[in-house]
Amino acid sequence: MKHVILIFASLVIIQNLTGQKTEIKGALNSGLFSFSGLTARGTTSINWDDQTNSGYTNGVYCSKSALCYGISINLDRVTKRNFLFGIDLGYETLRSKMNIDRIDGYTGNSTYQIN
Repeated sequence: MKHVILIFASLVIIQNLTGQKTEIKGALNSGLFSFSGLTARGTTSINWDDQTNSGYTNGVYCSKSALCYGISINLDRVTKRNFLFGIDLGYETLRSKMNIDRIDGYTGNSTYQIN
């Protein structure tokens, strides 16, 4: 048992003498997110099928900003020569908005449009 305590104490002393440091950080973040580019739209329509009760939009890349949020934890190891090793683990939810101007529906026999 004395050997284990002696080895542990030696490792703690050596750790402090080398000038290395471990940093653990947590972060909460938020902001605004939106798509940009040629396919990004601010307005779209929904294509709806009455037989299957399902639909989809024509544009999926929304150009209007919406609130996003996230959380992360970071573990860094700084060496004596200021070299940084690290790992970062996080989760983020990104959202954007789009205006729906009409619904284009299909009943099986005919089509309809709701503005």
